[in-house]
Amino acid sequence: MQTFRGANFGFRLSPELSGKLRELSRRESVTLFMLLLAAFKVLLYRYTGQRDVVIGTDISGRER
Repeated sequence: MQTFRGANFGFRLSPELSGKLRELSRRESVTLFMLLLAAFKVLLYRYTGQRDVVIGTDISGRER
């Protein structure tokens, strides 16, 4: 039976890695959120082998 119950997993990145990710997102003109979302999608692709991976996110307060 499908339940629609989700889960979460908390973790911390080192200050050095966080800084490098922020720098990469600035260099590529994307938000840190979008950079991490893209990395998550790549991870899901590698685990599943599926080319089309659908991920839903909130858009509250965003114009684009």
